Amino acid sequence: MRRSHVNEEPTLREDRQTQAGRGATHHLRDGSRGAKKRVVLGRCFLVLGGLAAAWGCVTEPGLPWGRLSAQVALRFAPPPSRLTASGAFKTANDDRLQNLEIHARVAEVVVRTAPEGTDTGDFDPANPPEGYSLCHNGHCHAADGSLPTYEEIAAKLGTAQSTGPTVRWLPLEEAAPVSASATGADLPLAPCGAQCDVGLGQATLVEVHLTDVRIKGDASGLNGSIGALDVTMPGELIITKVIEVPFDRAHAPIVTLDVDVQLPATLLDDVPLSDHISGGAVQLPNAMTEAVLSRLREDADLSVKTTRSWP
Repeated sequence: MRRSHVNEEPTLREDRQTQAGRGATHHLRDGSRGAKKRVVLGRCFLVLGGLAAAWGCVTEPGLPWGRLSAQVALRFAPPPSRLTASGAFKTANDDRLQNLEIHARVAEVVVRTAPEGTDTGDFDPANPPEGYSLCHNGHCHAADGSLPTYEEIAAKLGTAQSTGPTVRWLPLEEAAPVSASATGADLPLAPCGAQCDVGLGQATLVEVHLTDVRIKGDASGLNGSIGALDVTMPGELIITKVIEVPFDRAHAPIVTLDVDVQLPATLLDDVPLSDHISGGAVQLPNAMTEAVLSRLREDADLSVKTTRSWP
C-alpha cells in the first residue's frame, strides 16, 4: 500500500471571503512554515439544472488550469517460471541468483505538457527525425541508446515545439532495493508547489530518469560454479510513457499520477553469469554490462494511473 505522505501536495480549500464574480480563490497552506499562499485555478462555477449539477471553469491570462502531483515506485515482479522452489531467480541461461537485489536511483520524474491546439507531431518511421534511426517493429534506435516507441517519438516531437511547462519532481530519499520477494519500493518525491501548475492543454509524456542501477546476488551455474555478483550500470536510463491527460473545462483540474517503474525479469538474459565467475566473484566485462543496460532500455516499462479531483 502506498504511504499516504508520498509527495503530498498542500491541500486547497475554498476562500469563504471571495467576492462574487472574482472566481474561485483558494488558500494554500505550507505545512513547513504555516504561511498561507493564494492559488487561483482559473474561475470555476457550479451550474445547476433540474437534478443535475456540473462544474465549469474559465481562465484568465496567466492563470493555471490545473495542478499535477506524482508518486513513483520501483517494481520487480518476475513470473513464477523465473523462480525456483527455494526462491532463487533464474535467467534465460539457467543461471541462478540467490538473494537477488536490484537498486536504482531515481534522479528525477518529468512530465511534459502541450498547450491546447498543439500538434502532437507527425512521425514517419521511414524518415525519422534527427537523433533517431533504424525504425522497425514499433520502435526506433535513439542517439542516447534508448529504444523509444513510435508513439513516444511523436509525443516528443509535439512537446518539443510547444510552450507548455515541463513539470519536474526530485526524490526526497533513495528507494529501498527490490527483489524477487520484496517486489515494490515507494519513493517519496518533493512537492513542487506552483511549478506543478498546468495551463490549458494536456500532459503528454512521463519520463523517469534512473541512475546507478546496481544488481547484487549470489550466482551459481549448472557447471557448479558459485560467485558473488555486484555490478553497477554506468550512465543514465530514461524510461518514458506516452499519456493523454487533458486540462480543460470538461475535467477536474487536480491530477495525481501514480507511476510504477517496472524492471524486467529479462535484465540478465543476455549475460551468461556462470561463464564469468572467477575467484568467487562474477567479473562482468564492459560488453556484458552494456547488454544489461540494453535489456533495461528495451524491456523496462512505466505504468501510469491517473486520479482526478476538484479543489
